[in-house]
Amino acid sequence: MALLEVSNVTMQFGGLTAIDNLSTRVEKGEIHAVIGPNGAGKTTLINVLTGVYPATSGSVSFEGVRIDGLRPYERVKLGMARTFQNLRVFPSLSVRENVTVSQFCRTTSGVVANTLRTRAVVREEARVRDRVDEALNFVGLADKAGWPSKSLPYGQQRLLEIARAMATEPKLLLLDEPGAGMTLQETQGLGVLIKRIRDRGITVLLIDHKMRLIMTVSDVVTVVNFGKKIAEDTPAAVQKDPEVVRAYLGARGLRT
Repeated sequence: MALLEVSNVTMQFGGLTAIDNLSTRVEKGEIHAVIGPNGAGKTTLINVLTGVYPATSGSVSFEGVRIDGLRPYERVKLGMARTFQNLRVFPSLSVRENVTVSQFCRTTSGVVANTLRTRAVVREEARVRDRVDEALNFVGLADKAGWPSKSLPYGQQRLLEIARAMATEPKLLLLDEPGAGMTLQETQGLGVLIKRIRDRGITVLLIDHKMRLIMTVSDVVTVVNFGKKIAEDTPAAVQKDPEVVRAYLGARGLRT
């Protein structure tokens, strides 16, 4: 059983078909990349998977259970977390606070218990602090926990988004162009981080335009063009696929 199964999904906006009868499987423990030209439907696919958009047709299953009708927060509780193509940090909050808000999906204390400061509340708050510290340490931001998030360099704000998603305790992490705007050195570090995430038992679905990153970290690559899947294979096989080369990679291959 695949961790995530996408079956014949179509997403239409009026007369525009952003995803066209697309099917794929993401197996537990793998890094599965989705690539394609701008406008190919990659971010739309993530929005469908995470419940931002309801698919026009088709189905999405997570751990063998259909989740088509679930709202985004319900999918997070099941173990799906994401980052965004455009930065979505809370600039007025500290780095620690940005990550702390993501733990609300894992807390159970109500208003009365919090008002009375019960032992259960104190234990839960300690667990939240530990989880937040762990996430910040994992991405290398522990020493900046008290900083205003807006003061972080751009690349580190990208890492903050990953830490916030990791703090939800996901089984599947969907990364939407995490390398966008990063320097070469930062991108190399990101590749190491993504592999470490996988090594922790978290499956990764990755979208990015940086081919060296994709081909270095991925186990499986799905290629989409105009909303259709045109190839799906190992990175080495995809690079040699004539239709993929025509649609996306071009004659320069990995240098694009």
